[in-house]
Amino acid sequence: MKQVFVALFTVLVSGPLLLPLPALAQQKFVVKPVAEKKLKALPAGLWYWRIENFSTLAQAQSAIGPDRWNPDTVSYDVATSLAAEAAGKAWLFTLGPKGGATPGGSKVAEIGPVPKVSASEYLLRINHTGGAPGVKTPVHSHPGSETFYVVSGRLSQRTPSGIGHVETGEFMIGHGADLPMEVSSSGSTELNALVMFVVDATRPFSTPAKLVQAAPPALDAEAAKNLIADRMWQQQAAHGPGKIYWSWKTDGSVCLRTDEADGKCADSGRWKLENDRMCYELTWWGASMGRKSACFRIVDKGKNRFEALQDTGFTLFEFSVVN
Repeated sequence: MKQVFVALFTVLVSGPLLLPLPALAQQKFVVKPVAEKKLKALPAGLWYWRIENFSTLAQAQSAIGPDRWNPDTVSYDVATSLAAEAAGKAWLFTLGPKGGATPGGSKVAEIGPVPKVSASEYLLRINHTGGAPGVKTPVHSHPGSETFYVVSGRLSQRTPSGIGHVETGEFMIGHGADLPMEVSSSGSTELNALVMFVVDATRPFSTPAKLVQAAPPALDAEAAKNLIADRMWQQQAAHGPGKIYWSWKTDGSVCLRTDEADGKCADSGRWKLENDRMCYELTWWGASMGRKSACFRIVDKGKNRFEALQDTGFTLFEFSVVN
């Protein structure tokens, strides 16, 4: 992966996090940093978190390699990888372009693109979090994005847009900087989750915040049908310049294309309308993006701008109608 430039300060914290998390008696949401690193620069292009397992923590640390002197920039190239031990396993977390792999590692997930943040110095941090069912964090915000991977249990995140849920073995791409949120253990068993941060290192890592949420009205069944059948939607990619095109056919099929409105489908699937509630199911692309299937209602935001709003109040994506 593309290396980054000189870091004035680097910290690597590694060590086992004993399980089960010690939250059962106090009923608190446990947050424990297990690795972090400060950098002066990050890779160009879209950012993805790559999660890999190694047999031992020493192997994961060795896979990062030493910082290397770059005579072209007269500075050190610093790897954007962090090794940690948590939930009884050795992990390597790498922030960089999509599609990379570390020799000796077993890929667990590749998550992104994650929201970007601009800063004079960056902090990459990995937290091991969780606790008993029902525990939650105070409402807070971060000066950057946080991305979740659930090792076990069920995690929920409440924001002004609504509530998103992540089950065991699934992930959630974080929102941008300064978004108020509340994170909770919402399953029937104890939550263990790994949280990956990219934040502005010059600002406080966490700040108390308040949640203000409103539920806009959705289109009725007839209006929703007119907006779907034999229509094409253009969805702005969550992060970066790319676009996603959804072509909904009257026979219940859907073709999803990336970047171009015409040509071969990047993925395909089925859709159906249940009163005013739209549901779809895709195949491999949807699964890789954590959106294999979803149901939502459509909210008209005016000037050909629409919102796909899930029952929880979580915004799945926003789009415009092409034809």
